[in-house]
Amino acid sequence: MVNSINDEVKNKLLSLYPGITIYDEKVPQKFKTPSFFISIYDQDYEKKLNTKYGSTISYDVSYFPNEEYNKNNEMYLVQENLLREFRDLGTFRALNIKANITDDVLHIMFDVKYSEALIIDGIKMNNLDTNTEIKEV
Repeated sequence: MVNSINDEVKNKLLSLYPGITIYDEKVPQKFKTPSFFISIYDQDYEKKLNTKYGSTISYDVSYFPNEEYNKNNEMYLVQENLLREFRDLGTFRALNIKANITDDVLHIMFDVKYSEALIIDGIKMNNLDTNTEIKEV
């Protein structure tokens, strides 16, 4: 499920900023700017009824502005755009969206909640023998 959500976050960023590099594993030492880095900083996972589970994943999408331009104005524009457009992530929804700028990096933080039902191998429905020959007394 996490990979599906990550793909939706990437797709949203690509639709908003098609020419900007997106990193999701790690940021290399000599990375391109402007660029985005997608990271997960928290996740909870709880059991519901039977084989159902619920989870909340907390994301931090970091934006590294272009080194040659006015960084603050660029980050404010990206921040405004992402806060407006980041609600719908395909089939998922971003919740609790916040933004801050720390050390010349814009951070957009949000949560994604999802539920899932696990299918357990080896559990099958058994055939039930029924008696259809009913005699009235």
